[in-house]
Amino acid sequence: KGDKTGARASLERALSTDPAYYPAAAALAQLDVAEKRPEDARRRFETLIAKDPKNANAHLAIAEIAARSGDKPEDVARIIERAIAAAPDSSAPRIALANLYLGTKESRKALSVIQDALAAQPEKPELLNVAGKVYQINGDVNQAVSAYTKLASLMPTSDQPYLRLAEVHLSAKNKDAARDALNRGVRT
Repeated sequence: KGDKTGARASLERALSTDPAYYPAAAALAQLDVAEKRPEDARRRFETLIAKDPKNANAHLAIAEIAARSGDKPEDVARIIERAIAAAPDSSAPRIALANLYLGTKESRKALSVIQDALAAQPEKPELLNVAGKVYQINGDVNQAVSAYTKLASLMPTSDQPYLRLAEVHLSAKNKDAARDALNRGVRT
């Protein structure tokens, strides 16, 4: 309805009822950022973490605010590492860290992060998807193919792994294998 004041009041009430309620904190933080108050948004998530220390989403939200505020990549990485420590079974923080390193052209660090993540959770499709990209960027075509092939086996009705496989094969100038991957993707 465009009533930001009313929305803020309702969201504040929701947080007063449950201080660890992430959706309300996230919505309020979004309002704070829109009003050019990123530190208020950050404090909201810090308060939520004080109530729910294992909330990886809150840690990642702080990292995103830090990145948008111009913090150094190594500072953002430390925040994401806290998210990993807080929620070691969650793949989202590891993916965020790998993507941060890819964005700062530190592909070797991204590779290390993704290998650690896969060692802990080798069957997570979202990790395999990022792993394929990281391997490809690092020039390891065989590992990229392996990651996307495994992803295809875990997601048999999705054509995306086959498209990724075709991209890897094309980058390696293997047109026949790329064509085969695309044909398999069409049949899914």
